[in-house]
Amino acid sequence: MGVAAVEIGTGSQTSQGAVIAPFFGRAADTVNLAGVNVWDPLKLVETQSSFLMSENYQTKMAQDPRWTPTIEMASSASNSAYFQSKATENAAQIIFNYGLWPAAKAIWAKLYYSDGTKYADIDFGAPEDATWVEGKLTTKGFIPLDLPTLAEYAHQHGFVTSAMVHSFNRWAWVEADFTIDGETKRYQIDALAIKYGKGANANKKALMTNDGWQLLDRQNVRYPSTDLNNAMVVYYAPCATVVDLAVEPGSGTVEIIRTHTWLDAGKVIVKELVEGQIEGGLVMGIGYALHEYLPGGTEGPGNGTWNLNRYHVPLANQVGVWNMEHTILPPTGNHDQRKGIAEVVMIPIVPAIMEALYQITNKRFYHLPVTPQDIKETFL
Repeated sequence: MGVAAVEIGTGSQTSQGAVIAPFFGRAADTVNLAGVNVWDPLKLVETQSSFLMSENYQTKMAQDPRWTPTIEMASSASNSAYFQSKATENAAQIIFNYGLWPAAKAIWAKLYYSDGTKYADIDFGAPEDATWVEGKLTTKGFIPLDLPTLAEYAHQHGFVTSAMVHSFNRWAWVEADFTIDGETKRYQIDALAIKYGKGANANKKALMTNDGWQLLDRQNVRYPSTDLNNAMVVYYAPCATVVDLAVEPGSGTVEIIRTHTWLDAGKVIVKELVEGQIEGGLVMGIGYALHEYLPGGTEGPGNGTWNLNRYHVPLANQVGVWNMEHTILPPTGNHDQRKGIAEVVMIPIVPAIMEALYQITNKRFYHLPVTPQDIKETFL
């Protein structure tokens, strides 16, 4: 699979490979990032800044099925999981609905109905009722089928085997109808191209370009109002931290005894990535509050003499590493959004440390980092 996202330390490659698992029974084997010219089959055009255009202009331009407010959306560290996953999920859902699901129904029909019953006449339930169990697809007690079997059948019989999509977000998602194999459904995307397997019939092949893509026109598109350009950030991950620390009055040394962080990350994609960000962000915040300092002017980092021998980042024995606890709050429901996290997990530890120091020294500090000398002076 390929995505336009750029990896900036947010686990994009891992998370985008993982979000397709509900539709394919497993994560992607390969994930290519920062795709640029690969999106040419969508033939998208943009004309004005999506931040400056009027509602009337957007309404007028949206009539062109090739127009979009912006082709490339920013990779925002704290929101990337949410922004990037929407397009990935829609593409995977389309391949499942029109490739793997019809392949599964056809195979089950042949296995269970020797009289040649058409699988369209059999009640397999809806696609969303099917489940993957240990990498195999099943529904209503039918024999589980693995992904290679389904993919091979889809390719041989000309079902949908690839989907290329584009989405747009302005604190709400674009929506549009697309008709695939005679069925019209609404997706949170504004452009779609599909590929069929080698067994596609002549009618399908006639609609394909030389590279095998069939570009579909959207209908009834609805873009988020341009008024939302003035909205505050609405996708965020609430975070709170409690710190237990001690101070040695003679030296002013601060010991982080233990910490506990609570994070609402919505529907977590890869738990290990979230835990890593919680721990890494916590340590960054401790460094910001107590250790990391660079002078301004000619004595600062610009003179080329600063390295880790002079710039003090916190070490393991300075962050309470063995008592670094966290709680990832469960999502509020099945449709809870994925809340990307990054800097948010380093924010609450700083005021927590400052408040703890105030409780110990009875002095408010208004600069960072608070040094041992600063603390020692409060006891004189």
